[in-house]
Amino acid sequence: HCYGHGTQPMKNRMARIIIENGSLQKLPRLAKSLGKVFAMVTDQHLKSLGEEILHDLRRAGLTVNLLIVPAGETTKSLSFLEKMARSLVKLGLKRDSVLIGLGGGVIGDLAGFLAAIFMRGIPFVSVPTTLLAMGDSSIGGKTGVDLPEGKNLLGTFMQPALILMDPTLLKTLPEREFRAGLAEIVKHSVIADRNFFLFLEKNAKGILARRPALLKKMIEKSVAINLRVVRADPYESIKKTSGLSRMLVNYGHTVGHALEQLSHFEIPHGEAVSMGMVAENRVAVGKGYLKEKEADRIAALLKSFHLPTKFPKEFSPSAIKRVMAVDKKNIEGKLHFALPLRIGKARIVAL
Repeated sequence: HCYGHGTQPMKNRMARIIIENGSLQKLPRLAKSLGKVFAMVTDQHLKSLGEEILHDLRRAGLTVNLLIVPAGETTKSLSFLEKMARSLVKLGLKRDSVLIGLGGGVIGDLAGFLAAIFMRGIPFVSVPTTLLAMGDSSIGGKTGVDLPEGKNLLGTFMQPALILMDPTLLKTLPEREFRAGLAEIVKHSVIADRNFFLFLEKNAKGILARRPALLKKMIEKSVAINLRVVRADPYESIKKTSGLSRMLVNYGHTVGHALEQLSHFEIPHGEAVSMGMVAENRVAVGKGYLKEKEADRIAALLKSFHLPTKFPKEFSPSAIKRVMAVDKKNIEGKLHFALPLRIGKARIVAL
């Protein structure tokens, strides 16, 4: 499945996206058209896959070096970014070199940000390896690093030259991580596509069994929704509250990010978003935007994917509210929530 791009400047135009079982084998041929000198960034967990791909790229006659960073959110820092940038300089990367990010959301954010600012921007190839990254974070060109005060407070929008998704990589993803990725996919169905929600309900068992054809279809649908939202609002305009605002993809995230922070990121992103969606549905029901029956149906789908729907006991609502107050979705003193009106439709509400 391939989504093309227009004629805007490199940083802004939509990425070329390939979603295909076994598509990783096409990487050497596709990379060749982008440049000759490459650096690939991956984490410790993916070292052997990184080395395999490195071999394939070198066999195809490309100059490639592999940078391996520690796994986890802690690498998303400015000090780490500087270390990596200096490594690229040592490796001799120039303005016409290309950076490849192989990994989940952390690698996508970190390597994407590095590509965006190295020599004022070099082409970036994203090879997401987790369901969370395929279904959500690799689309839309958001990159960034964290500050001690919060997640993703520094970053930029940078469209990759290519996003290559090979759903067969999900076969070996740990169960908990696979389920966490399903939260973002449920999110997309709730904010934008009721039929997709019905597809997820109907195929929940097959999806959990990771049937390749179902995974490919599910990722295609999720990416298509994400692209629709991003095209309508490429830079997440904070003033755009009607139509398809990009802030809609923050459904579940206002509360979810607060939970992540309070748990010092012990709670995986997808699980936090799952609990966040259920909590934000309660807000939507309370304000009369959403029918109780629809909220129950969303919670039931999350449960069928074995995702948590209740807050851990140790986090009080007041602590969650306090953390939300610092969130970048807090504009002009108001928190902006993406609340569902029904399954398949949502809107931005300032509370």
